[in-house]
Amino acid sequence: VRRPQTGAQPPVQKLGVLGAGLMGAGIAQVAAVAGIDVVLIDTSAEHVQAAKNKLVSALQRTHGDKAEAIAARIQATADLQQLKDCDFVVEAVFEDRSVKADLMQRAALALGDVAPHFVWASNTSTLPISGLAAHWSDPQRVIGMHFFSPVPRMPLLEIIMGQQTSQETLARTMDL
Repeated sequence: VRRPQTGAQPPVQKLGVLGAGLMGAGIAQVAAVAGIDVVLIDTSAEHVQAAKNKLVSALQRTHGDKAEAIAARIQATADLQQLKDCDFVVEAVFEDRSVKADLMQRAALALGDVAPHFVWASNTSTLPISGLAAHWSDPQRVIGMHFFSPVPRMPLLEIIMGQQTSQETLARTMDL
């Protein structure tokens, strides 16, 4: 699929990544390496800080003296309120519809009013995007981004549209 001709989409300024496991941490790492500010969120401060510590070690091995500056782009937290300024969110939590739906509802409250170009992406590999989109106030802004593991070493991404995913959402996702 080619990028839709929707005109220029604003670049992602701040990416929220929900879930600091192997996939979420990898997504945060590649985004930070690309120069994007990241809010990495998980259920406990200890878990998300441990994930960031592993990221720092990996960055030191692969990026040497640039590792500290890259790692500084990643804010590790257990506070969903830190999503407030994110203009794109990738959810990478347990593969369970009810878990993802609950997280979407809690994140929507934390996000408040989102920018017109906001995108919610799920890293799901098994759940239909249209079903997940039903839990978001604007299903046109929901898309699937199925990263392959390990994210930093597998430059492969499957983008999955839902029945209502807009062409603008697809374009912005492809740009990211």
